[in-house]
Amino acid sequence: MITVSIKQKNKTLGVHERHFEVPSSWEELTLEQFNFIMSEKEMNEIKLLSILTGLSKDYLSQLPADSLHITGNYLSAMIGVPDISKWELPKRMLIDGKEYDVPTLEKQTFGQKVYLQEELNRVNTDKRPFYDAFAFAIATMFYSEISGDKHFTEEKVRALIPVVLRTKAKQAIPVASFFLTSCARSLNAKKRTSVLNRLRRNLTRELTTSKSSES
Repeated sequence: MITVSIKQKNKTLGVHERHFEVPSSWEELTLEQFNFIMSEKEMNEIKLLSILTGLSKDYLSQLPADSLHITGNYLSAMIGVPDISKWELPKRMLIDGKEYDVPTLEKQTFGQKVYLQEELNRVNTDKRPFYDAFAFAIATMFYSEISGDKHFTEEKVRALIPVVLRTKAKQAIPVASFFLTSCARSLNAKKRTSVLNRLRRNLTRELTTSKSSES
């Protein structure tokens, strides 16, 4: 993580600084930050800082140019292309401050399998990017372990998504991709071919080409 400092002038306090700890690389992004960055068609430094600090784009746009202190070429590096090929499937995943074993396919329940297949169908039918399904996939696979509730419903699973979005993208993306790809193989022949082709052909492109075309 690195510190971004913003100098502000205030009639009462005079000049003071606000400090924000932000990811220093793609590997430190949360899944939510990753999704926001990937969804931007035309990324720029203002949009990126807004995503990383939580400050509005309007507020950042109005700041004096010399009020921001950012290390080196940090912003241009973060607008670049992430090398997700190096993000290996972890054995354990940190969720809400606690580590959990990544479930094996042998431990997957029929209900979890159906939920993931339905989510894949929705994403494929709507032609949405597959990373839209990542948070739901992880919430589905970890819900019972996190909550202690074995009787999960889609509503309960989706209620866990805000927690999942705070996990590190470096862990979340390989885990979600693994389970979504595994479930795609269990769809009927026509849907399986369609979904797997999109997963294999488009997932890496969605996570890289869309950003490289903007650099």
